Amino acid sequence: MLSVAVCLVLGCVLVASAMLKLVDRQGTRSALATYGIRRGAAVVWAAVVAAELVLAAGVGAGIAAAAYVAAALMAVFAVAQGVALARGRGGAPCACF
Repeated sequence: MLSVAVCLVLGCVLVASAMLKLVDRQGTRSALATYGIRRGAAVVWAAVVAAELVLAAGVGAGIAAAAYVAAALMAVFAVAQGVALARGRGGAPCACF
């Protein structure tokens, strides 16, 4: 029962993140510059949104592999945020949500 609730919450977090990126396309693409992504920001933006939506569906459906990949994606995001802060790029919005 707890695992179902956790899967649903994680799925909702991923959907919310993707939807907010869709609503603020330009802001999210601009925020990618914080991570050093200037060229191809539109492609990266689309890939992140698509990945979040696909993973949300998989996690919500209870597919264990999707949960592991979602956790890895969030770890990559955390490392990218840490690197950006270490390089003095703090203060810019991360566009996480």
